[in-house]
Amino acid sequence: MAIHATSKNPERALMLIDLLQNDKEIHDLTMYGIVGKHYEPVGDDQFTPGPSSTNYTGFSNWGWNSLLNRTDTTYPKEADEMLNQWQEHVYHYPLETFVFDDSKVKNEVSNLGNVMLRYAIPLEYGLIQDIEKGQADLIKQLQAAGIDKVSAEMQSQVDAFLAAQK
Repeated sequence: MAIHATSKNPERALMLIDLLQNDKEIHDLTMYGIVGKHYEPVGDDQFTPGPSSTNYTGFSNWGWNSLLNRTDTTYPKEADEMLNQWQEHVYHYPLETFVFDDSKVKNEVSNLGNVMLRYAIPLEYGLIQDIEKGQADLIKQLQAAGIDKVSAEMQSQVDAFLAAQK
């Protein structure tokens, strides 16, 4: 779910998202449909499909998944076991939640984007006949646009982020 930057009432949109995620009755209705028709609750965290479950797809409810989600009792146990085994082997990279703050190098980042459009894309599409000259031009333009300054700023932020993780 996202709220557009120009939204006149972003707090109202956040309130709706909060309701969809945290109000059990609204959450169940939007996720699973009408009780007795589209689904039957099983306890607080499971459900079985109802007689008209195929008429309620719930295809767009992924935007407000929450801890209130119910598990389908008809879902194969083998699939859950496979998922659990797979999750045991997932590796979380130290930088997977890092977000670069470009506020100190905003102009350089913009310039680099322009250079990539002007010099890199034609290279990628094979439109440049002399590839070595094209690569040399790209590197020269990236350096002129400030890639070294952006790289240094990013490394500084990465170092600080990793130090804070310890």
